[in-house]
Amino acid sequence: MRKVKYKSIRKQIALILLFSVLAGVFLSNDASAVITTDTHFFESTSRTQNQTVNFVNGLQVKEVTVNTGNVTYSVSGNQINLILTNGTITYTGTPQQQVSITQTSSVNSFPTSIPYSAGGYSGTLYKTGSSYVYSGSAGDSKTATGTLNFTSWIKYQWNGSNWVMIDSYSPNNPTIPYGPDAQGYSGTLYKTGYAANGESGTPPSNPYVGQTYIQYRYWIGYYSGTVTNPDTRVYGQNYAGTAYGPQSTYYQYTVTVKTGPENELLYWEADAEITNQVGRWNGSPSVYIESQLGGGQGTNAVATGMSLWNSALGLSMTVASSPASADIEFYVAEYDELIRIHS
Repeated sequence: MRKVKYKSIRKQIALILLFSVLAGVFLSNDASAVITTDTHFFESTSRTQNQTVNFVNGLQVKEVTVNTGNVTYSVSGNQINLILTNGTITYTGTPQQQVSITQTSSVNSFPTSIPYSAGGYSGTLYKTGSSYVYSGSAGDSKTATGTLNFTSWIKYQWNGSNWVMIDSYSPNNPTIPYGPDAQGYSGTLYKTGYAANGESGTPPSNPYVGQTYIQYRYWIGYYSGTVTNPDTRVYGQNYAGTAYGPQSTYYQYTVTVKTGPENELLYWEADAEITNQVGRWNGSPSVYIESQLGGGQGTNAVATGMSLWNSALGLSMTVASSPASADIEFYVAEYDELIRIHS
């Protein structure tokens, strides 16, 4: 049986207490360094989605999980590029949208409802409010006047003693058109009277039997009437209602990202008197690991690649470097941390 001096036992107990305290410090430090961020993406009809999230510069992505389906990711700078697949259906529904339109007509008459179909949406729209003048103006009227110059004539023949009328012409213009004028008025004017405006043609001074001549008479005709401006009104009627699109399936993903410090060395300084006792990882005072610093490796010596288990912390640690004259490094896989212990 191995004999253990009292001083050696005291050193072991001191080391155990020291490691217990230091282990608690380590856990507290790591827990506070890990940042957990949940990102809820909008619902989409796409089951496979490409999304991005950002994280704080200087930190390292520790874990990326998704609430449904699968997630693969790549990191570029402080941006995580996500590919989300195979999510479960959030819900199946029929999209809808509120639609408002205006119909126009030259006649002030509109149906109570109209069918609607556009962009994959369809439904029935209903009248909202009364019809109104969309553009244009109502027609009106006014009295307008006008004149027309015309000519009549009489043909005479000498019979040896008198001039006898043998033919005549007098135009009949009871109406004349009006406009449209500058204001758009137009219509028909009716003759209200006329007046002589001169004549021409005189009989020859020495006529012979059968000789003829024509006498022309010039007139001004006066016209009056009611003319109108056309009705250019276009009427409008507003319609509104709900239009429905095709039934769709929606997916929504929530991604959880854990970030923390990049691999770093945490320095745990041990008591200067303790030169051989570098670790006690299974929580039992009777079992510990010895390192023969500067003096080779014994049965219980720490060696590179050796796995150590700390039941108190629930951590598996692997020796990252062979014992040197001053320190040993432990790599903690669960926390992605490298711990250096100075002895």
